[in-house]
Amino acid sequence: MIFHIENYPFQPFFHLYRIVGNTWTSGYEHMEVMIDSVYSPRYVTGGNTFARSIRGISTFIDGVYLFEFKTVFNEAGVYINYVPDKTIIVGQDEIDKGLHPEYNEIIDHSGCPNPNYIVDYLLQGDPYYDNFQEEMVFLDKEVYYDEMIRVDGKDGDIWGRQRGAIPLDWRGVFGFEVVE
Repeated sequence: MIFHIENYPFQPFFHLYRIVGNTWTSGYEHMEVMIDSVYSPRYVTGGNTFARSIRGISTFIDGVYLFEFKTVFNEAGVYINYVPDKTIIVGQDEIDKGLHPEYNEIIDHSGCPNPNYIVDYLLQGDPYYDNFQEEMVFLDKEVYYDEMIRVDGKDGDIWGRQRGAIPLDWRGVFGFEVVE
C-alpha cells in the first residue's frame, strides 16, 4: 500500500561509529561537520551506550525530502553509519494517544489506516555489508544487543537472529572506510 505524505517532519538521527578492532568511538569526534541551519541541526551526545549523532528536521522541496550536511574527516578508519528517525523512540503511551501533534494532521490526510507506523529510510546503492561484515557484527553484538537483522533474510547466519528490532535495510545502515 502507498500513502501520500507531504511535509512530514522527518527527524533523522545520524549516528556514526568509528570501529577499531573490538572498540568504537563516536565518528563525529574525528571530523568537522557543516550543516545548514535550515535543518535545525543539533548535536546529540550518545554517552557510553550509543555514538553521538546529528539530529535535525528534513525539508520538503519540490517533492523531495532533504537533509544535507558536509563532513571533513580528520582521521582514517572504518566507519558505520546508522540512521533511525525520532518516531522510533515514541513510547507506547504516546502511540495510544496518537503520535506527537506535529504528525497527526499529516497522517490523518495521508489515507494511512494506522498512524503508528515507524518511519524508516531505504538506501539507494550498496550498503557494503560484505566489505565491513566484521565491524557490522561487532556493532550488532556489542552496541545493539543482537537486534540488527536484514529484512531480505540474507546473512541470517551472521546476525544470528530471525527477528530483531533494527532492520538494517530500513535504517540507513552502511559502512565505509576513510583512507589517508
